[in-house]
Amino acid sequence: MQSRLQDMVRTLKRTIRLLKVVLAVHPFLWSVAGVVLIVDAIWIHWGGYRVLMRDVLVNGGALIFILGLAGMAREVGYILYEYGHEAKSRKALYISDAAGAIAAYSCFSSIGIIFSYLCVTLNFPLIDSYLIRFDSMLGFDWVRLYKWVHSHHDVKVVLAFAYSTILWQSAAIPVALGLLGRREDLAKYVFCIILSTFLAIFISTPFPAEGAFIHFNISDPGTSSATSYFAPLRSGVMRILEFEKMQELIAMPSLHTAYAVIFIYAIRSIAVLYLPSAVLNVVMVASTPTEGGHYLADVIGGLLVAFIAILIAERVRLFDHLRQVKLSREEETPARTPGNASCVQS
Repeated sequence: MQSRLQDMVRTLKRTIRLLKVVLAVHPFLWSVAGVVLIVDAIWIHWGGYRVLMRDVLVNGGALIFILGLAGMAREVGYILYEYGHEAKSRKALYISDAAGAIAAYSCFSSIGIIFSYLCVTLNFPLIDSYLIRFDSMLGFDWVRLYKWVHSHHDVKVVLAFAYSTILWQSAAIPVALGLLGRREDLAKYVFCIILSTFLAIFISTPFPAEGAFIHFNISDPGTSSATSYFAPLRSGVMRILEFEKMQELIAMPSLHTAYAVIFIYAIRSIAVLYLPSAVLNVVMVASTPTEGGHYLADVIGGLLVAFIAILIAERVRLFDHLRQVKLSREEETPARTPGNASCVQS
């Protein structure tokens, strides 16, 4: 009985150590997620809002599963290195990095969307009239463009497809970067996504807009219904915040636009994917007015947010440690052979 208990304790310690290693790959990103989680929890409690326990369990379970996969892949990588399989060890550690990045992104997506909902409840005055006036100064007529797109079926289909790819691109890009060993690019990608989302929330909170679909009373399927939480949150009627039916309630700046630019930036080092990604995401940017109900001002704002996030990612020194891959356990000294280092350039 005692030996079994000791085995359980050793397993638990090893699991905790692996979890620390996985989280340490992106310490800044996990720290930000932790801070937002605390803010969400306090705001929900004192504001009288409620999150469904079902959603918490589903999202929490998914996060634990992905982190577990990252930890197991890292442990496999360490074992392979100990047996002299350096190439296979690298691949396992790259899988761990990809899973860890996806976990960080998934965690932030859930708590970030709740944070954006809570910010909508502050109910600042709408700025739609100013955005429309800005569009008019540039000669942009949203209603005219919307009618033109819907009168050309093929154009509508292409734009709708490009707009819908945001979710699978968000997941596919970290997988591709992780498996190819682009560790620094992967960290910068997640950093840019999180930073651009925060910038968008902090801009849209004091300067909210209901969006063109609602403002121009567009009732086609997938238009005003896609932002149906906006008015209930502002009025205080909606008190239950659901993860399952997430809606993008940020109009200005456009996050679809910002993410499209970041997707292109993230994939820049993979030659075979760069051109298809650039074409797809340029079309996504073009689709945001009619498919997302964004004004032209929103699109311009999204471009600026993306460029700011990318500029900061290139200037900060948060990712230098990712240029080296640790192939052996942190606690162990290097060394399959004398003088051989456990850290090698990626």
